[in-house]
Amino acid sequence: MAELRSRFDEPKTVAGVRDTGYGWRSPIFACTKPVIAAINGAAIGTGATMTLQMDVRLASSVARIGFVFGRSGIVPEAASTWFPP
Repeated sequence: MAELRSRFDEPKTVAGVRDTGYGWRSPIFACTKPVIAAINGAAIGTGATMTLQMDVRLASSVARIGFVFGRSGIVPEAASTWFPP
């Protein structure tokens, strides 16, 4: 951990440790027009995370939405803990 802290800003560390998933989705959040998600099927993990920053989420009667990070022993990615509040 001490070595990681000392090298936290190095390009290799940034590319290999930090979550970069939010970077490609942030334009959706920054969009000035309403963004609507239509969920028809399974939206698990990243599939559910990417809908969090949209303004409206419509789910069909067969949609399944799940955040299973804890079950997998990993931390949530792509700001999925930031968007719900």
